[in-house]
Amino acid sequence: ERTYFFNPITFFQNKFNSISGTHYNDYQDYRNEIQDLVDKQIETAIIDTWENKKVDKKRYLEYIEMLSNGE
Repeated sequence: ERTYFFNPITFFQNKFNSISGTHYNDYQDYRNEIQDLVDKQIETAIIDTWENKKVDKKRYLEYIEMLSNGE
């Protein structure tokens, strides 16, 4: 809010968001959560490939648990 004087576009954008009931930061947070899970999945796959781990049913269930909890 302190930058409205310097950037009136932000003022109008925030007014529009409040009228429409949307908020850019909420959407960005949601996108960040999704990206974090994708990054975790890629990291896990790379580490498992590097360590030559076999993906059996037990390891697959560990993947599901890890990714569903966002750990």
